[in-house]
Amino acid sequence: MTGADATVTVDEQDASLRLDRWFKRHYPGLGHGRLEKLLRTGQIRVDGKRARAGDRIEPGQAIRVPPLSGSTAPAQPRPQRPRPADEALLQAAILHRDEAVIVLNKPPGLAVQGGTATERHLDGLLDSLRFGNSERPRLVHRLDKAKTPGPGGERVRPDSEEGRHAVTYYCVIDNAGTQVSWLALMPITGRTHQLRAHCAAIGTPILGDGKYGGVAAHLAGVPGSSRLHLHARNLAMPHPLGGTLEVTAPLPPHMRRSWEFFGFADDIRDSFADLELRV
Repeated sequence: MTGADATVTVDEQDASLRLDRWFKRHYPGLGHGRLEKLLRTGQIRVDGKRARAGDRIEPGQAIRVPPLSGSTAPAQPRPQRPRPADEALLQAAILHRDEAVIVLNKPPGLAVQGGTATERHLDGLLDSLRFGNSERPRLVHRLDKAKTPGPGGERVRPDSEEGRHAVTYYCVIDNAGTQVSWLALMPITGRTHQLRAHCAAIGTPILGDGKYGGVAAHLAGVPGSSRLHLHARNLAMPHPLGGTLEVTAPLPPHMRRSWEFFGFADDIRDSFADLELRV
C-alpha cells in the first residue's frame, strides 16, 4: 500500500483483538517498533482518535492506516489447491447459500485462517466455493477455538474494576443427575471467550473446557468428555440483501454421543422451541 491513507473497517473475525495483533495479522511486514512510532505520532487512528497498541478493537470500527511500503502491504490468504476430500467436506458443511451469503458449519479440526504452523485452513480453501463466480468468498464471521499465544494461551478473567462489560443470558434446559446440565447460552456482548469465562466464573465450566475449568471440566467415564462441548446452534443476522438470515446447525458427532449418553432429548428442536418462548 502506498500513497494516501487507507481506512479499514474491522471485521467480525477480528472482534476484541488487540490493535497490535490486528496489524500483525493483516500487515505482517510492519515491525513492532515502527508500529509504535506510527501510533505515538498519531498516524494510526481508530475511529478518528489516537490509539495504543494494547487497545481492543471491535467490528465496525474504522482504522486509519498511513501509506506503507510494499513489504508491509496487507497479507492475502494463499489459495490452496483443494483436494477432492476438502471440496466434499466444505460442500457438506454448507447450511445456507444464496447469491450474497454462504453459511458454513465449520468442521472441527479445520483452522479458519493460516498461521506459522497451520498450512491447511478454511481461508485457503474458499476457491472451491466460488460456484462459478469470479470473486472468491470472503470470511466475515467465525466462532473458532481459543487463541494460543504465550505459554498458557490467551485467557480472560473477571475484573470488577478494569474489566469490560459482558452480558450472557442463559437457561437450564435439562439435567443429568447433579453433575451435568444442558445450558442454552445467549451472548448479548461479544467478548473474547465470553461464554467459557462466564460459565467458569459461576463454578460450572463447560464440559471439556480444561483451559477454564481445569480438572472440573472433565468427567470420568463420560465418552468424549475431553472435547469442548460448546456449540453454536443458532445464528441470526441482518441479510445484506434485506431481512434477517437465520440458520441452525446440528450437533457435532461428539456432542450427539454425549446427548445420547446423558439421555437428553432426541430432537433438540423441541427443547429449544420452549426456550424461545420463555427467553
